[in-house]
Amino acid sequence: MTFLLPTTRGALIRKVVPYTVHGQHHFQIFYSPAGEEEKTFSAKLGKESVYEGVSDGDQVVIHIMMNLVTRIEKV
Repeated sequence: MTFLLPTTRGALIRKVVPYTVHGQHHFQIFYSPAGEEEKTFSAKLGKESVYEGVSDGDQVVIHIMMNLVTRIEKV
């Protein structure tokens, strides 16, 4: 069951949607994994889990644990 283990994957940011919950800043990020550009997935993360200045078109590394995105870093 490798999907339970921590892993990283390259991806392309398709769209970034900022939003606020109880005064805390979050992002819904739509991305396409490297090699699967025809697919788009979504992740909701707090601002502490995303690099500053995240924007559409960025090449990134997605950190995944237990099939959930936990952090996004710019390449």
